This record gives sequence, structure tokens and C-alpha cells, in this order.
Amino acid sequence: MGCLTCSFAKFVDKYLLWLGNMSFKKLTIFLIIVTIIIWIISKKIIDKMMNRINFQGKHVIITGGSSGLGLSLGVLSAQRGAHVSIIARNPEKLKKAIETISSHKISDSQTISAFSADVSSFDSISHAVNKAVKYSGPPFIVIPCAGESLPAYFSQQPLDEFHSQMNLNFFGTVNTIKAVLPEMTKLAADKKKKKEKPKIILVGSAASLLGFIGFSAYCSSKFAIKGLADCLRNEFKALNIEVHIFYPSTMETPGLIEESKRKPSETTEIEGTAKAFSAEDSAKSLFSGVEKGNFHITQEFLIYFARTSMNGLSPVNNIFFDTLLAPFSLIASYIMSVYFDYIVRKGKLAKITKESFEKKLK
Repeated sequence: MGCLTCSFAKFVDKYLLWLGNMSFKKLTIFLIIVTIIIWIISKKIIDKMMNRINFQGKHVIITGGSSGLGLSLGVLSAQRGAHVSIIARNPEKLKKAIETISSHKISDSQTISAFSADVSSFDSISHAVNKAVKYSGPPFIVIPCAGESLPAYFSQQPLDEFHSQMNLNFFGTVNTIKAVLPEMTKLAADKKKKKEKPKIILVGSAASLLGFIGFSAYCSSKFAIKGLADCLRNEFKALNIEVHIFYPSTMETPGLIEESKRKPSETTEIEGTAKAFSAEDSAKSLFSGVEKGNFHITQEFLIYFARTSMNGLSPVNNIFFDTLLAPFSLIASYIMSVYFDYIVRKGKLAKITKESFEKKLK
């Protein structure tokens, strides 16, 4: 045993000496290669260990389910044999969404239902949830997906838009979880079903991790979602309920079209030519992340990268990969912040401010 310890110590000494003799450039390349290799190996291991969700006969409740990501999640759930309840404000959109989701059922025994409610009102969402539970049983998966983004300069954005985004994006999520929690707690307490824990999947955004010009109201509401997810993940261990948070990237949805019409030019420049994912691909990424057991769920490397620098006390998805990635994410975060600041200093708002100041001097 002593010989083995000595041999290992010698190996470590030689390895550290070898690293110490490498140039900074070679060391950086080496660490990048090692990081990639570990990520590939660990990803294959995790994929093999994926815990496939059995949707058959389970009830899935989705708010914001009449369009975009919510609708795509409803379709995927129906394709896997779940009972699906979607909740949204617009009755006409709900009617069309129900037809779409119903066409993807795999069994006549599946129930597909829609309820009109305003998630920013607890009484409204609670009433809708109670009707959904009576119709399809206690919820196994709940995804509060209702939300909106109203980009604008902070200095020019009316206060009511700050309140409306916080009410819909954050309090809408809080109200939904409060409404479903009694029934989910009962389901989780059922000894027969303890192997399959009920799941709450919060929908954040890349804006839960990155804040910049134009998104002061939206980012605030989505940062709050991340904070809520961190707290509930820990607290709901006592209730045997799983909590996850999804950080979708830019999605091709009706909401994106409206959002783009009012984006400040600096915001558009910072976002650049970022790839817009389809709502269908985003829905697949969400369920895939849940099946892998990830608390943090992302769908592209840049957002994963940003998440590692904002992890806090949250559990990591891959301890080896995240540890190796951490130094690079800090450097990249610094470079990005310098670049974003440069765009703002030369942008439209800076010019307007300068011109206004010069007029006052005259």
C-alpha cells in the first residue's frame, strides 16, 4: 500500500512539473482539449443514465399553452401519452391550440383540455387549476410558461410596463405553483408513486443570466425566476417534488416578432445574429434536460457557459466539466461586458443624451 502511495505521489509530482514547464499558450490549449474530452465522455455517460419520463396517463399542466413554447410542450406531452391541460387568457387561441394538441394524441383515453385564466391573478389561475384537476387528476408535471418581453430604454419605459412584466412573468409563476402545490404534494406523498417524483419546471430565459440595455424590466422578472427556482429546488426536497429551470434561447414565436418591433438598436446589436430556435426544438431540449436530471437546462453552449459563471449555490450539471469551464467563463464574461459597454457608449441613447446636454448648455 505504501509503495502505491509513493508511486502515485511521484506521478503527481511529475505531472505538475510537466504542467509547470509548459508555455501559457500550450497550457491553455491543453486545458481546452482536456475539457472537451471530459465533456464528451461525461455527456455519453449521462445520456446512458437518462431517466426517461413515463408520461402515460400522467397529467401535465402548462400555462401560456396556447402558442409558442407552451403549445409545443403540450404537443410533445400528448405524443407521449399524457393528459394535457393548457391555460391561457385568449379563448380563441386556446380553441385552436386544443385542436392542434388533440391531433397528436396516441390514445382515445387521453384528456386534452383548455381553461381561460389570467395567471397574474391567483383567484383566476387557482379556479382554472381546480377545474383541470377535476377533469384530468392531480398534476404530475407543471410548467408555468406564460410570459412576455417588452424591451425599452429604462429611462423611457413607463412604470406600468415594469409592473406588468413582473406580474405576468414572476407573479404568474408564483401564483401557478401556489395553485398546484396542494394537489402535487398529495401526489408526491403517495408511497406507490414515490419512485416517480412530480416535477415543476420553471421557464426562465437567457435573460435570467445576462443583463444588458433594453431588458431592464424583462431581466428583472427573469432573474427573479432563477432566484425562485433556487429556493424551491431546496425547499421542495422536503415534499419529494423535483424542481428544474429552463433557460430558453431566442425562439421563433409570435412574441419574438412583437418584441423585435420595439427593441432599442443597441439591444439588437448586442444580440447580433443569434440563432433563433424553433419552439419545437426548445420543448424537446426542456424535456431532455429533465430526463437527464439537470436542475439547470440550456439548449446552446453560450447559455451553458453563462450559467457556469452565475451558478451560486445551485447544483452543477456536470462537476468535472463545469469546474474546468469556470476560469474560461469568468474571462469570457469580462470580455463580453467590455464589448456590451462599448456598444452602449457609441449607441443611439448615448447620442441622444449628448445632444440633449449640449442643447441645455446653449
